[in-house]
Amino acid sequence: MRAAERTLDHSQASRFTTTIHTINSCTVKLSKLTVATKVYRGISGRMLPEQFWTANEYGVKGGIEAAFTSTTLDCDVAMSYAAKEGAGFVFEIQQGMVDRGAELEFLSQYPHENELNFPPLTMLELIDEPRLEVRAAAPPRRRAAALCPRGTLTRRSSGAGGRAH
Repeated sequence: MRAAERTLDHSQASRFTTTIHTINSCTVKLSKLTVATKVYRGISGRMLPEQFWTANEYGVKGGIEAAFTSTTLDCDVAMSYAAKEGAGFVFEIQQGMVDRGAELEFLSQYPHENELNFPPLTMLELIDEPRLEVRAAAPPRRRAAALCPRGTLTRRSSGAGGRAH
């Protein structure tokens, strides 16, 4: 979905408003059925900005993802995504009582990935220092040396009736 948004100008992007709202609504409703467990997010080919790692004036580290956030219950799946291209890292995320992802296994094309989806404007707060973990299970040329910061997810709602966490 993010790739499609990049190729469209702003006048064309508004055509997807109802679709994005419907997917977001479904994600929020399905998330209420999810057990709060650890999930993992693998990212490759890019680095996070310095602002993510540095505490702001309130002593908080992290950032907000503007798009839907895909995570998995399986750390090895996240590590495989982190090992795809260039620098990679995996977030270890503890879901909370309020902010949980929607389990998508039952409708996914890739049910073995145990995917959980979070709505747009999800905030990832860094609560531990990163650790280096190397997984030897990956093919030799694609071994993932991933920074694994532990964090918590917080959803920032916007609009009428929204609540900030």
